[in-house]
Amino acid sequence: MDFYRADEWTPKAVEWSEPPLTTAEKYKNQNAVALIPGVGFSISGHRLGFGKGHYDRYLKKHPQIFRVGIAYAFQIQLQDWTIEDHDEPMHLILTPSGVWSVGRR
Repeated sequence: MDFYRADEWTPKAVEWSEPPLTTAEKYKNQNAVALIPGVGFSISGHRLGFGKGHYDRYLKKHPQIFRVGIAYAFQIQLQDWTIEDHDEPMHLILTPSGVWSVGRR
């Protein structure tokens, strides 16, 4: 997984846009913000992912990255679930209806 400086965005066939990687400058990981999707999030910032562990492994290697979970409000769970040692929590969760500030472990 790499970060790129994104000054312009290109619409894609699916419902999102992405920076054109042919002209994007590869960004060093210091002072970066990662927008991270999930199936669900707890109010304490834990993420239920898609089961492969890609984000957790990457975030474990780069703890300086500020983590923002991206979700709809219905994906926020008021109760925590059992977390595992490799689970990496978010700093914030962003929904269309607001921002959830969460604690870090």
